[in-house]
Order: sequence, then structure tokens, then C-alpha cells
Amino acid sequence: RGGGGGGGDWGGRSNYDRNSQTNSRQEEDPFKVFVGNLPMDIREDEVEIIFRTYGPVNDVKLIDGKPPGQSKCAFVTYGNDAGARTAIQVLHNVYKFRPHAEKPIRVEYTKGGGGGGGG
Repeated sequence: RGGGGGGGDWGGRSNYDRNSQTNSRQEEDPFKVFVGNLPMDIREDEVEIIFRTYGPVNDVKLIDGKPPGQSKCAFVTYGNDAGARTAIQVLHNVYKFRPHAEKPIRVEYTKGGGGGGGG
């Protein structure tokens, strides 16, 4: 199990207090999940209804998938980790918003994507 490698730069003692207050929570919300393979006609309220079954939902943001015009994706922010974790376990590669959908939705932690970088 153990170590988290990398990130050695900012782990220094002198800056610890300042950094822990400002940076850690703002960029990456630990209870945010990415939802992929959504149908083009999906609405935010549909996503929220399904996801709030598993915990309190603070925010839903729909965006165009890649390539645009084929599917949508969303970011769902939970109020706690249990909700996010349960939604991932129950819905990932299982749930379909539309019965005729080709593929089930993808649900995963946003920060699990390998560093949150570009695209």
C-alpha cells in the first residue's frame, strides 16, 4: 500500500501552514465524480435525480463529450465521500439513462484521471 510518490516540491515544512489552508481544497474537489457516455439529450436535473439517490449532490455541470456531438459528460459534486464512492460502485459501467443507449455511463473520481491535465 503506502506511499504516494511524486509531489516532493511542495511538501516542505516551511510552507505547510499556508498551503494547507488555500490550495488543497480549491482545485480538486475530493467528492467530485466524472460521468461519461451520457446521451445528447440529457438534462442536469435528470443527472441530479439519479445521483442524489446515493448522497447529497451540491452541483451538476454538463459539458460536451469528445468528440463533440456524440455524447455529453458531467461533473457531479457530492457533499460527502460516501455518496461519491457509492455512486461509482453502483452506476459505473452499469446504468443507462436511455434504454436504447449503446453503452452504460462511466462514473469515476475526477482526480483518478492521472493529474487533471489538459485535453
